[in-house]
Amino acid sequence: MKIYSMTATFGKLEHETLTLQPGLNVIEAPNEWGKSTWCAFLVSMLYGIDTRERTTGTTLAAKERYAPWSGAPMSGRIDLDWNGRRITIERSTRGRLIFGDFRAYETETGIDIPELNAANCGQMLLGVERGVFTQAGFLKLSDLPVQQNDALRRRLNALVTTGDESGSGERLAKQLKELKNKCRYNRTGLLPQAEAEQEQLMGQLFELEELKEQEKKIHARQQELETAISALENHKVNLNYSASLELREKIAAAEQACMVAGQKLEKQKDICMQLPDKKTLEHNQQQVRTMQSRWMAMQAQMLPTPPAQPELPGVYKGLTADEIRTKAKEDYDQQLALENTRKKQKRIVAVIFAVLIALAAAGFFLQQPIV
Repeated sequence: MKIYSMTATFGKLEHETLTLQPGLNVIEAPNEWGKSTWCAFLVSMLYGIDTRERTTGTTLAAKERYAPWSGAPMSGRIDLDWNGRRITIERSTRGRLIFGDFRAYETETGIDIPELNAANCGQMLLGVERGVFTQAGFLKLSDLPVQQNDALRRRLNALVTTGDESGSGERLAKQLKELKNKCRYNRTGLLPQAEAEQEQLMGQLFELEELKEQEKKIHARQQELETAISALENHKVNLNYSASLELREKIAAAEQACMVAGQKLEKQKDICMQLPDKKTLEHNQQQVRTMQSRWMAMQAQMLPTPPAQPELPGVYKGLTADEIRTKAKEDYDQQLALENTRKKQKRIVAVIFAVLIALAAAGFFLQQPIV
């Protein structure tokens, strides 16, 4: 630990600061300058002030001896280096609790140091109790007479027996035995628990390795699927493009067909404009119906009346079968000649009717006005 500076409101000191330099610092000052006060302030900042101490007939209690002369609350600050960290410790008075408020923090960042508190500050920073520090490492003229101190005795005994002042040999042996039993006692202890946990963790590690392999396979499969999805997306885009081109062609063809249909519609409108009106059409229809009636009457007049079923003609009476057959053949030939004659007459009548129709149609069109 290295002390850089101390600021104190303590006894005769009123917000005064003592700055120390690297290495050994020797303070030469006249009596009543405050050398003892600074020493007492350092111990009080590290270990606090025992508020249970009472004033006797020969000595004053520290809380009364070092009460600020100005009447201000007792307070102080020390800037120091601890394990390579520059820290600041502060103590102040809270109500009747002298140096009751304690804070330790990093000087530059202001971050609190939780491992330091008002009770363990001196032991954490120096590694020894208050009594050991005041009688072995912080000597005052009044502390030169040897007095009994259990903490100092234990540390000196440990230093003589083990070469280490941190603890006695017996206590260390006891601690080692307790630690050994704690680590392994039959099938219990920290080591069996750690081995069981290790076995469990190894199993979990094996499962994690398997899961990692599965993850790699899944990742590879995911890459394949993403590649396939990308290819499908490209194919979809191509299909959409082809479909859009085909649709555009269909739309263009439909527009062309619509234009052609529009042209045809205009032509049909022109033709319809040239058609006769309704009254003329009705008159023409009436004429056609009249001509059809006349034609049907003419057909009825031109058709011969079918003969009744004759009895056996008298010409066949008294004739033999061969004679009747010969006679019938002759009659049949005559009948064929007669039918041919009738067919010729029907053709003549049809021609006459066609001529009449043509004359009627010509007369109809001649009656129409020229547009």
